Amino acid sequence: MEALPLPFFRDVSRLPAPLPTNAEIQASPNILKGAGDSIVAVGHHFLVKYGRGARRIEGDNLEADGKLYIVMELVAGKPLEVLWPGLSRDERTLVLGKLRGIFDEMRGLPSPGFFGSVTGGKVPDRLFWTAGGDRKVNGPFATGRDLLLGLAESSRQNWALNRRHSYRADFYERNLCHALGHHAPTFTHTDLLRQNVMVSAVPAPDDAGPLDFRVTVVDWEDAGWYPAYWEYAAAFASFIWYEDDWLEVIESIVDPLCAEATMLKLIVDDLWIVI
Repeated sequence: MEALPLPFFRDVSRLPAPLPTNAEIQASPNILKGAGDSIVAVGHHFLVKYGRGARRIEGDNLEADGKLYIVMELVAGKPLEVLWPGLSRDERTLVLGKLRGIFDEMRGLPSPGFFGSVTGGKVPDRLFWTAGGDRKVNGPFATGRDLLLGLAESSRQNWALNRRHSYRADFYERNLCHALGHHAPTFTHTDLLRQNVMVSAVPAPDDAGPLDFRVTVVDWEDAGWYPAYWEYAAAFASFIWYEDDWLEVIESIVDPLCAEATMLKLIVDDLWIVI
């Protein structure tokens, strides 16, 4: 696999069309999300996010008017969450096989030797966010131990805001580094949900044979270098158990690491009780 420098900038000659101007973006009638965090489709090729919700880690395209515009490829198809109920067993198997290939290739990227964003910055996941910025919590981290101690520190700071001691942070510091600290940095999407998978049907040549599918993973906002267990564990921690069997489906895309997932769920519940 060819190594690419980060951040990566595609040559304009290889773009499907000229990049839209900020005037064209703001005049687009194809509004997918409005108000302070705007997402619009511009022409047939581009999707643009701008406003308060746009984060520089998602892209690096600052227009002259001082607003951050994230210009992305407009991916054809429908979200898997829309298509899933109507897919046959064979069609589901085909789609899941393609997703398995995407994630196997992604997880096989050489480790950079740190935990953080693709550009070497702080860990993008909101579990590592602090209001004022704190390297001990935000990262980047040189070791898995440092990352776990960052989560413990986040718990300690959050409970301190309510003038309470975090006994969970004490537990994390005593036990998590021994249990989870050995996992290597692995490139991770962090949000493996059906709405983040776009699927489009590809007809067979001359209408002979079954349909094929083009599968694309979108929403890379929080992607980066995380411990190897994070992809499955993050899905486990956010899973709504009474809805359906999506977590079982994920196990065919990413190998389950159940002990690690259960421990991360404990941390997620702790941090989001207070945040």
